[in-house]
Amino acid sequence: KWDIIMFNCSYEHISDPVETIQHTSTLLSNNGICIITIPIISSYVWKHYGTNWIQIDPPRHFFLHSNKSIELLSKKGV
Repeated sequence: KWDIIMFNCSYEHISDPVETIQHTSTLLSNNGICIITIPIISSYVWKHYGTNWIQIDPPRHFFLHSNKSIELLSKKGV
């Protein structure tokens, strides 16, 4: 079991985020945490640059997440 698992600018490149978060949950210790850093479309940068934002990196990003989508995914991992 791990205390910390981190997805550093990689989670948006995963083709099955639900299965990944569920599997990640099984790898964490009881007090373990998962840290996910990704570009978020519910941010100032997205609102300012939109589809011209370089960090959305098409077509390699499978998903463009919002705060709400990450919240919903995290509940599926519990």
